[in-house]
Amino acid sequence: MFLTKLKKWNKNQLVSFLMPLLIVVPIFMSKGIVPFGDANILVSDLGTQYVPFFAQLKSLFFGGGSWFYSFSSGMGDSFLPLAAYYLMSPFNLIFLFVSQTYLSTAVTYVLFLKIACMSGSMYYYLQKTYPKNDMAQLFFAMTYALSGYVGIYMYNIMWMDALIFLPLLALAIQRLVDEGTSLFYCLILCMTIFTNYYLGYMTCIFALLYFIYWTILRSDVSSLNGYLSATKLHWRKFIGYSLIGAGLNGVLLAPAVFGMLKTGKSVIDWHIFLPTPLFGFEFFTQFGLDHTNFQTRLEHLPSFFVGSAVLILALSFFFLKSVSSKIKWCNGILVGTIFLSFWLQLFNTIWHMFQETAGFPYRNSYMLSFLL
Repeated sequence: MFLTKLKKWNKNQLVSFLMPLLIVVPIFMSKGIVPFGDANILVSDLGTQYVPFFAQLKSLFFGGGSWFYSFSSGMGDSFLPLAAYYLMSPFNLIFLFVSQTYLSTAVTYVLFLKIACMSGSMYYYLQKTYPKNDMAQLFFAMTYALSGYVGIYMYNIMWMDALIFLPLLALAIQRLVDEGTSLFYCLILCMTIFTNYYLGYMTCIFALLYFIYWTILRSDVSSLNGYLSATKLHWRKFIGYSLIGAGLNGVLLAPAVFGMLKTGKSVIDWHIFLPTPLFGFEFFTQFGLDHTNFQTRLEHLPSFFVGSAVLILALSFFFLKSVSSKIKWCNGILVGTIFLSFWLQLFNTIWHMFQETAGFPYRNSYMLSFLL
């Protein structure tokens, strides 16, 4: 029976990887994008910055420069800060085996792989958290991988790894609380920060919120003192392994921080710390299709759309009599907290490393997609 379940799980897990590609690949074919035509997705920073960085990465691995100093930036500087932000994804190893002539084609394949892995990791999370209907899990995994965030931010390909690790991180937190398993959480947090410390920082904030959310769900207490007493052991493990997971990246984060201090990011404008609303009722346009396009990619509202069916079901959840008030309140507060990170300038600034974004705003909006 175990082998039968394992074969079924493996089959469904494979399907979860392939399902989003059944939609994405035909779209690329219809648009004639490489490898299905002469067009490519090297627009915005992907074409002007990231692909040259991938070429530089290839050169470094084959003896064409130094990780510690490079003349590719002005009069020369350390290459590590740049690598820490753009080049630490394990998917970038694919570029090492591709001729520079075909890097644009390789970028398409890497994007396909990342989208497939988003769906696969989300399916794994859903199966372990809500092991019920396989078809429903596959559907929700696919909608997560094809969310509005992926559609508008796919040019920032180095951010896509965070969407792969987020469901695994949530699952790791659940296991830390429910089973006392800490190593899985430590490793996932470490990898999230390693692949991109910017979205890794945001993920650390999300991890704290999700930990509080899950410990409240799992504790049967009605007061703050009772909650702290019941969860103090969980808090010790969470804080300790969070520090270890982040600290393992110290050799990478230190040069990145020093590199940032040399740029304009070291200047802080007090205006961005005011609790002023960033948008009004126009936010609800994000609940439909065609709300953001390439022309509005630099300035737009939070891109979290995951399909009308998911939005309707998520709203219906709060009206189900079979769901306890505690669960509804916990989920509502968690979703509301993420929403505040978009709506109020103060919270938005904190989430974006205490800086105002230069285009591509609301870079943590995929977290709302995940929660929905």
